[in-house]
Amino acid sequence: MALTLTEKAAQRKFNFLTLFNRIQNRVKLEFNKLSNFLVIKKLSRESKNYFQDDYWNIAFENLKNNGICKLPFKIKIPQKYQLVKNLYDENIYDKFIKPKETITGSNLYGQCSIDLDINSEIFKSIFTNETFTIISSYFKKNFWVRNAPCLIIDIQKDREMEYDQGLYHLDHCERQLHIIILINNINEESTHTGYITKTNQKSWFFQNSNRTNENFKKKSKNYADRNLVS
Repeated sequence: MALTLTEKAAQRKFNFLTLFNRIQNRVKLEFNKLSNFLVIKKLSRESKNYFQDDYWNIAFENLKNNGICKLPFKIKIPQKYQLVKNLYDENIYDKFIKPKETITGSNLYGQCSIDLDINSEIFKSIFTNETFTIISSYFKKNFWVRNAPCLIIDIQKDREMEYDQGLYHLDHCERQLHIIILINNINEESTHTGYITKTNQKSWFFQNSNRTNENFKKKSKNYADRNLVS
């Protein structure tokens, strides 16, 4: 079946718009990479203290220079949550941690992710004035929460497939920050989030940062070999 002239013209227009949108999106992405890189470079030269508490000032220095920091407060996690085998039991959850949905078993990757109620008491210990100050001081602009807080249960024995979430990746477009709270104790053999320090200082301008890209994998390994990895 042959295309008519009208259909061919419509197809060309569609192809042009698709190409134009891809170019436009790429330009926006690269512009955000560059602008965020310049903000970080300027921030790294700044010596301003935002807190009266030295521990928080040290945390901010680590965040802007290394891309990661340990927030200087402790959360008392009830003992019943620290037992991995019980995290699937809905009866253990209360006002401290309130799931928004039914808890199911692990998927093929050995993970179960549950959205949490933002009114859970645990978040009162996390989202303090100091936490908001350190985030806004790093961004140098207003920020928003992209995702609802979630509880991730990872059981290695349930893992039937490996997935690309285990590869290094960048959240560079809007310089996203992740707050990670460990519910139970871990060791070197436990599943945990890995990071490479100082990679927030790189521009990544016009570089393919797809986590499955072979060149990006090699570059990540080179950075990991030269910088501290945890």
